This record gives sequence, structure tokens and C-alpha cells, in this order.
Amino acid sequence: MVGLGLPKTPKADGAEDRAAPSGPTGLGKPAAAPTGLTGLGKPTGLGKPAAASSGLTGLGRPAPAPAAETAPAAAAPRRSGIAIHESAAARIQKLLGDRGTPDAGLRIRVRGGGCTGLTYDMEFADEAKERDRVFEEHGVKIFVDPKSYIFLIGTELKYQTGLMESGFKLENPNAKKSCGCGDSFSV
Repeated sequence: MVGLGLPKTPKADGAEDRAAPSGPTGLGKPAAAPTGLTGLGKPTGLGKPAAASSGLTGLGRPAPAPAAETAPAAAAPRRSGIAIHESAAARIQKLLGDRGTPDAGLRIRVRGGGCTGLTYDMEFADEAKERDRVFEEHGVKIFVDPKSYIFLIGTELKYQTGLMESGFKLENPNAKKSCGCGDSFSV
């Protein structure tokens, strides 16, 4: 029975002797490896605390420290605001020039609807409204209302051209799901 009484150890002359308890169960000699709960920083009464390490490994040897190669890469800092890629800026400048309002900007909104819950809406605007956030990059302005801004934090506006279609694309890190056309998303 574990932990009940002292173990008997036979002597060379045939008599039995009661040994002092040692180890976590009080039976025999402790294991060669230090015992204890690692990562807690304080002795637990189950032997010596292991060297500082993270995590709970149980009894026995501490878990080896992870190698530098296996450490997870630091996450890229989340950008606040809306970034305007050079491709989008060039296209907006051309469209505003064709329209005859080179000092105007592009208004981006998020509205309810679409196949996944929310949809993007874009239109030209001559100036910002009172509570709009204004983002300017590469000589182009984007206006965003406060409610839409919540869904667009960290987004980058790009303009893509392809064989089948061309258009503006919003790369939104907040979108958890989007439809095939890319105009509708959910968070």
C-alpha cells in the first residue's frame, strides 16, 4: 500500500529495519531525476523544484525548453485605419480626373445585405462629412463613416486587373467569411 507506514528493508543479518521515508510515496529511494511540478516556481513538497520552465509537466524531469527554430513567429502588428495601395490610388486619380473632380475622394461604406450579411459600397464624394474619418495616401482621399470604420480597421484597398474582370478589392482582415464575388462578407 502506497504511503502507509514505513517500508521494511532486510538487513544482511536477516533482521528487518524500518527505513526513513524518501521520495513522493515514502517507498524506497527517490528517482535519479528531480521530482516536482515544473513551471510553478515554488517547491511543492514532492522533491526539488525543477529549473525554471513553462508549463505543467507532472512528476519527473522538466520539459525541455523549445528550440529557437520552433518558437512561433510574432504576429504582425495590426494596422489601424485603411491603407491605399498604389494600384488603387492610380485608378482613383484617373477616375476622378475623368469625372472632372480631381480634388474629390472615394467614400467606402459597409451596409447590411449581400449573401453573407454585410456588403461594401463605394461612391465618389466631393468632400468629407462631419464625422467621417479621412485617409490619404499617394495623393488620394478615402472617406469612411464611423459605423463602417469599425468593420474596416486594418483594410487595404487595391485595384486589380485580370483577363475576366477588373476592379477594386478590399483586403479586410476582419472578414471571417466572404462570398465568391468578394462584395459581401461577415465578421
